[in-house]
Amino acid sequence: TNLCKAINSTVDLVGATIRKSTGRFKVDMAPNLPLVHMSPRDIEVIVVNLLQNACQSLSSREESVTIDLAVNEATNDIVLTVSDEGCGIPENVLPQVKDPFFTTRRKSGQTGLGLSVCQSIVQSHGGTLTISSAVGKGTTANVTLPIACDKEESDKNQ
Repeated sequence: TNLCKAINSTVDLVGATIRKSTGRFKVDMAPNLPLVHMSPRDIEVIVVNLLQNACQSLSSREESVTIDLAVNEATNDIVLTVSDEGCGIPENVLPQVKDPFFTTRRKSGQTGLGLSVCQSIVQSHGGTLTISSAVGKGTTANVTLPIACDKEESDKNQ
């Protein structure tokens, strides 16, 4: 799958939520990225969940949400980063955020399955999902995925 196309499509899908939550949304994708072995649907699930979490953490439209997509040459992975300037996650809660059914937003109807599902999808494709956060400063989710093919083969498929 071409991650750039899949991410652009997903951003369009959740565009109303993004526009409602922030006036400072940015997508930065490196050009000519290699492909990954993952369906567009799986990418959509991951990006929707990460974007929704980021948007829900914001207390004003002045706080930003950013998507970055780049190649880590050292590890031969593609790195998808979704970061926000929202409320952040307390240090004592951070280790639980990927646990099934864990949520701090149960009163607003959240199930606590989003990051758990993301974790499962990413791991099933040989990748990793890491979450870092600081209260009052925001949260960063990093998804690393192995590259599916070399750059020449990728260029033929784009």
